[in-house]
Amino acid sequence: MFGDGIASVGYNGDYYWNGTTRNNILICTNRTKAGIYQMKSVGTDDFNFDLFGNTALAGGIGIVKPSTGNEANGIFGMPSFVNMQEGNYNLTPSSLGVDQGQYIPNFAENYNGSSPDIGALESGNAAETVPIRPILLTANKYQINLTGETSQTITINTKNLTSSYKILKNDSFDWLSILNEQNKTEGTFSPNSSYTFTIKADPTLFPSGKNGKGVFLIRLPNGISLPITVYANQ
Repeated sequence: MFGDGIASVGYNGDYYWNGTTRNNILICTNRTKAGIYQMKSVGTDDFNFDLFGNTALAGGIGIVKPSTGNEANGIFGMPSFVNMQEGNYNLTPSSLGVDQGQYIPNFAENYNGSSPDIGALESGNAAETVPIRPILLTANKYQINLTGETSQTITINTKNLTSSYKILKNDSFDWLSILNEQNKTEGTFSPNSSYTFTIKADPTLFPSGKNGKGVFLIRLPNGISLPITVYANQ
């Protein structure tokens, strides 16, 4: 999670949370913010095995203010992602957090090293969407960054999948164009194949005074979809 972290809420001197966290990456972008901030130690919280970073502090070392006794196995520093700019949030093999998580039945059962990694994705696996979706499609990147009227392509790879699909986006993203190799917004996937999609922005259609921020879905008939985030500027 990027932003200002998570905190308890208090009213009239009462501070209750009853929070439990495990294996989370919490990165703050404000030097005064804590990844976890518990206003008052109430003895009912259970925070541990999380990783705390801060992009505004020296060394990227994050802050945490939990109840006494929590985060005994917490990790402090910036993790190393494979490629944040393309939406690949898998940890690199040498990153903080690799093999430093805790085994959690039904949540963190399958892992590659001596212990689960901290974070939603396991290091060494193929790039996946967050959250992980039960879909037989993968992309070579899950985030597109466009400048002006330039275009980019993404490659979608299928596993054992035969299915039609549609490219869907919100009507408010009229500045965003996504087409397949046939210059269409729908088609059919075959098993174990690769498909190229072209993404382009029209800056003249951006919201007044703003850059373009959007997302599109490659949606299968069963309702499961693969999301791709798009950021575009002038």
